[in-house]
Amino acid sequence: MRITKTTFNDVFSNDANGSIIKVEKYVDKKCASVFEILTYTIIVTNTSRYKTGNIFFKDYISKYIEFINNTVKVNGIIKRGLDPQQGFYIGRIDASCKKIISFKSVVLPNSAHRIIKNSANIYYYYKCNLDKFPTRISIESNRVYTNVNKIVFKQLNISNTLKAPKKSKRYIKK
Repeated sequence: MRITKTTFNDVFSNDANGSIIKVEKYVDKKCASVFEILTYTIIVTNTSRYKTGNIFFKDYISKYIEFINNTVKVNGIIKRGLDPQQGFYIGRIDASCKKIISFKSVVLPNSAHRIIKNSANIYYYYKCNLDKFPTRISIESNRVYTNVNKIVFKQLNISNTLKAPKKSKRYIKK
């Protein structure tokens, strides 16, 4: 038996434009005061049947907030030294899986009476044809908004409370 008139196709994806990553962004507060801490959460989902790699994350932080160092978490694990404004690689995402990125920022005094807008970007390379170089894909997340109140000071509850030392018993001799 002999096979003839065969065409080989080296396209290995069923998605012509390479849109295989979904990016969603959330903020924990819709309203905040100056010096309040905001937590941003970004969910990056691989919607394809293939593992993706070399995924780069970057956040465009508003001039009305400042990133708090060493607060970046990827899938719940603290990643010291990473800065969302500079961007960083989040590695591979298995098929139909996701990575959750979070970080904290503080509301600056120049933000009073303002709306803080924030979004993030994911960059990755997608190769839809083995004969061609990969295409760089950029996906922007949805925008999230926080209204900043006029109030400059807010009462904060401190979660790390100190315990008073135990009283030592002193015996007085009569």
